[in-house]
Amino acid sequence: MTAARGARAFRALAAAVALASGAGACGVAAAESVTTRPSLVVGVYPDQPGLGMRTPGGGYEGFDVDIAREVARRLGVPAGRLTFRPVTSADREALLERGAVDMVVASYSITPERKTRVTFAGPTTSPTRTSWCPRPNACAARAT
Repeated sequence: MTAARGARAFRALAAAVALASGAGACGVAAAESVTTRPSLVVGVYPDQPGLGMRTPGGGYEGFDVDIAREVARRLGVPAGRLTFRPVTSADREALLERGAVDMVVASYSITPERKTRVTFAGPTTSPTRTSWCPRPNACAARAT
């Protein structure tokens, strides 16, 4: 396991523990537990390869989906009671506030304003931006 992958796994585990301890019950009233509801509904992006992607068979796969499955497992929610719902950046917060999803596991910047409306379990990844070039100095040549 690479150091970066190990760090991601650690952050995912920390998020799962935070959610399991009640820190991330974003769309559930305080007196209600997702373990007693008919299903745990998790919002994920359906179009982000490697993170959250709807498969041709109608299921979901990716890192965010794996995180959601692990959180559900740690909460004691059987796989058969885990439901994924597609979300977009434009509607994810409204879906949480309306209770249409119990939580969202997707890219979601933590801002002071958002912290007043939803509960964050913490970041599960720390994305970085990189540029790729076909050969050394190709980027510099293209930038001029």
